[in-house]
Amino acid sequence: MPQNILKKTALVMLLVLVLTACSNPVAFLKAWLNEDKEEAVIDVIDTSGQQVNASGLRDTILYYKDNNGLLIPVMRKIQWPEGRGIAKEALSFMIDNQQNREDMAKIGLYPVIPNGTQILGMTIRDGLCKVDFSSEFLNTGSKEAEENLIKSVVYTLTEFPTVSEVEFQIEGKNIDNLRHGTYIGSRLKRENINYLGRKPAADTVLVYYENIDSNNPMFVPVTKPIEVIDDKSDANILDVLDSLMVEPPSESGLQSRIPVNTKVIGVEINDSIAEVYLSEEILEIKKDESVFERAVQSIALTLKEHYKNLTGVKIYVNGKIIASKNGEEIYPISYVNPY
Repeated sequence: MPQNILKKTALVMLLVLVLTACSNPVAFLKAWLNEDKEEAVIDVIDTSGQQVNASGLRDTILYYKDNNGLLIPVMRKIQWPEGRGIAKEALSFMIDNQQNREDMAKIGLYPVIPNGTQILGMTIRDGLCKVDFSSEFLNTGSKEAEENLIKSVVYTLTEFPTVSEVEFQIEGKNIDNLRHGTYIGSRLKRENINYLGRKPAADTVLVYYENIDSNNPMFVPVTKPIEVIDDKSDANILDVLDSLMVEPPSESGLQSRIPVNTKVIGVEINDSIAEVYLSEEILEIKKDESVFERAVQSIALTLKEHYKNLTGVKIYVNGKIIASKNGEEIYPISYVNPY
């Protein structure tokens, strides 16, 4: 038997053995044939903390924008392809095509990735997600739109627990700046979403307000500059909540349910529950239970940014616990803006 036939026979037998041993031989073969594009995506995204219903839909946080250009996280149930392409599938729901546009218009939001954009490739390895977009990704109308585009992609991808940084490519090439000057020439992390300051600050905090929408207000993560005093190196949790108690600027498109002059007396974290001690002003909204619960939820979401395992909040005024209308002492932390 000629030597080249022996080599081919051996290769076929080896493939048969490998594919037989794999739990998903089709996915393995596809990955082997196309390893440059998506080899690192396979079995890298950790989905163990995601809720899955009977139809295979999974809870996934995606970032869209509202009429004021604020980026809004939305918990959507989307079908994730088995075995690979999970993060790529998530981004496909953010492209400004007709279906996504009509879908998000129902809740007053808009997709941020320019129409016609294709996701040409993606790899995820050691916390870094490299994503390659087609040239349509550059089709934004302003520097603000560019910055929102980049932040929405970075924040969406870093919602996955195995992604901490994002690197952008356009048509397979690394570039330093987009058309309106937004820098993408290095690995990017979560930073300054919906920034309220007029200039960069050394110290910032992240709090949750609501956008102004009479039909469907949503919780909004907001970055605020803060002055850290007393030679502290970082803002502590009291600084964060004190910043939340300050109303957002009227022109920001944001609102707060928390009454003006409400003060934070103290915070204690016991296991997965936060005990928050507030001044009497918070009781001004207790007569409207829905408003009170949304105020508590903004506090809870803000705290969860710093204590990831937090599951609920207790509210105290003058040492007395303030229960819900159903008599529950713990206000559970719900998903941010479920859709």
